[in-house]
Amino acid sequence: NYGSDKIEWPMAYQDHPEYKNWKNIGLGGVTKMRDRKIMLIVGAGQRLGISVAKRFLIEGFSVILISRNESNLNSLKQSLTGYKDYVFTYKADVANKIQLKFVLESISKKFQKIDVLFYNAVNIVKRSIFQESEADLIYDFTINVIGLLTTVQTLKENLIESNGVVLVSGGGIAIRPM
Repeated sequence: NYGSDKIEWPMAYQDHPEYKNWKNIGLGGVTKMRDRKIMLIVGAGQRLGISVAKRFLIEGFSVILISRNESNLNSLKQSLTGYKDYVFTYKADVANKIQLKFVLESISKKFQKIDVLFYNAVNIVKRSIFQESEADLIYDFTINVIGLLTTVQTLKENLIESNGVVLVSGGGIAIRPM
């Protein structure tokens, strides 16, 4: 079907052991999925997360997005028109360590390497310290710190395999609070 962006491979290609690693890039040829660098964004959102995803997609990366909100993930993927074959979404709440670890282990097995990990999850609250409770601060710490630790520890081998880098956002909140 030469009139579309998708090429239907003959069954012989689909039976090839490397087929799962090949991604269709139209009539220009085929690239192997493992030849593309992989970026994982934990805490993907409509502002910084989507901007970073677009930039890395333009640079030839495949991008994995994790968000706790399914409709947010659908919206993010929809807005990345033209790159959908290179965008993968996973739903996980960073505050739920068991759920996060399960999703990260699934990603680890599927992708084997992570070249760039961008930890963008943060719990932003609009109240004074006088209104904070111990439980609120523990919840914030769980997202802002424990989630990062869980992510890095779970993906340690994937990051080492690719000599990957870890980027952490959040400094802008200190300059321009929400």
